[in-house]
Amino acid sequence: MAANEALARMASLGLLPNMIQYLMGSYKLHLAKATKILLLSSASSNFTPVVGAFVADSYLGRFLTIGLGSAISFLVFFFFFNDSVLELASSLALFNSAISEKN
Repeated sequence: MAANEALARMASLGLLPNMIQYLMGSYKLHLAKATKILLLSSASSNFTPVVGAFVADSYLGRFLTIGLGSAISFLVFFFFFNDSVLELASSLALFNSAISEKN
């Protein structure tokens, strides 16, 4: 169990420089603002289990809380995935139009 947590933490820390580059490149954010966004994201992801445990114990129950958390996680992933796919598609369309104008 401890090895799993250690490897998950190492993977998430390894993604931070890439995420900073992504925020600075795609969204044209400054280094300080990109770092602040990732810090707040990391802090909220570390605090969310405490809130989820309180909600599960007090109001919804274990299985409904897990289901809602999974659905929200899926929706966030879906929106981020669509954002990156649409950006890639627009970049490819611009690239193809530039090539066709060149010829």
